[in-house]
Amino acid sequence: MSNATVERTELARFLTIAGQRHRAGQTLPEMFSGAIDAFWHDQLDTPAYDVFSTEHAGAVAGHSQEPGSGPVEWVAAYEEAYGPLPAIWFTDERGRLDGEAFAAYRETGRVEASWNCGPDFTADTAE
Repeated sequence: MSNATVERTELARFLTIAGQRHRAGQTLPEMFSGAIDAFWHDQLDTPAYDVFSTEHAGAVAGHSQEPGSGPVEWVAAYEEAYGPLPAIWFTDERGRLDGEAFAAYRETGRVEASWNCGPDFTADTAE
């Protein structure tokens, strides 16, 4: 599977979780993968993005700059739906894997990370 296919699959999963959390009134998930975030940025202004986002999140998920760091709380929801996070989640925008962070996740099942952004549903008027 090509990296773009993996990134697309993982962005779809991320948006699905984001949409579920948005509808449940929960905090939105943090985008901590540089590789998936770079792919997301490439997709945002394309004609197909609104359809892709609505298909997976139930609404168009915008992109907001919200830096932070700490435990990533939505990992359990991901694992319940899809299994363990794949390595792409621990890969930067240049394709470099953070082997230490990936190993820590595999050992503990927890993710401690930094992020710069997340989804934004403020344009969502369907609710």
